[in-house]
Amino acid sequence: MIPPPLTRLQLARYLICAPLYMALLLLVAETLLSATTTYLVIKVARDIANKEFLVYDLFYILGSQSTSYLVGAASWIFSEMAGCRAFGLYMLRFAQDNRHEVQLLNERNTRERVEPFLTGETFYEIFNMMYDVQSQLELFLGLVFTSLILGVQVDKALPIAYFSIFVILASIQWLLYKRAALAYLQNQRMSNRVTSQGYTAWDNVLSGNRYNLRLWFADFKSRLRDCLQAEIKAIAWRESLSAGGGIIGLIVVFVTMVFIASQEGGNTDLLIALAVTVPRQIDMATEVYEFVSGWNDIFAHWTRWGGIIANMRPDIDPKFETRIQFDRLIL
Repeated sequence: MIPPPLTRLQLARYLICAPLYMALLLLVAETLLSATTTYLVIKVARDIANKEFLVYDLFYILGSQSTSYLVGAASWIFSEMAGCRAFGLYMLRFAQDNRHEVQLLNERNTRERVEPFLTGETFYEIFNMMYDVQSQLELFLGLVFTSLILGVQVDKALPIAYFSIFVILASIQWLLYKRAALAYLQNQRMSNRVTSQGYTAWDNVLSGNRYNLRLWFADFKSRLRDCLQAEIKAIAWRESLSAGGGIIGLIVVFVTMVFIASQEGGNTDLLIALAVTVPRQIDMATEVYEFVSGWNDIFAHWTRWGGIIANMRPDIDPKFETRIQFDRLIL
């Protein structure tokens, strides 16, 4: 009995395990500690304004931020464990589904389409998806916790500003994500064509046949040119969206800061807190753009997962037995 085909959602479920839960827990702890550092920086600035500065406040900042770095590093270890488990389950599923189709993988056209996924594409895509999702969650939680600290300790307009940046950039991404996804898909196809060309090198390059070598080089150059063109288009989409998003984020943040400064001109504590958090707010504006644009990479990985699923159970060549011509075989 043929098992039902694997879906992208089922492949994603391979990532759900105890190490993933541990990575998420450590991720939340990391972002909370980072937000605590921002709170302590504001507290120190206000203590200096009130001439109540205490040296041990600096040690609190050092301890919270250092612990945040250590916890963040530990979370990636558990992410690696979850990714390895998912790839192992994928390979077991592939072997189980195709154990009766040995002759299928002897076909050159089928191998060129399937082998890149088995030898590298699936492995890298699973880990790239894992890394990007974790990075996105880290950015999201960090923005939420830190903006809440800024809203409570500085001004409520700051969380609204960051939310506005997110809405603007998300709207732009939503309008253009289909075109970007098509560019990423074409880039994947052309990269796989170049990769699959290497599987024919043994017969054409190392056999010493100059005619086959010349044909192989011509085909390789053609595929490499197509791959470069697709790569340039994908990078152009990514960098254009990234640069525009970064500029929009900075404009919104600085306009908000100017508004707060004009409204609270006599509040020295607030102005000092606003001044000392300017570098952090610039970083947060960049992080909002990274968070929104990062979903392009996740969409690209999700699109590539469709290619992984499509090659999970390749179609059998209907002309396989006819091409062998059993009636002409002579022992």
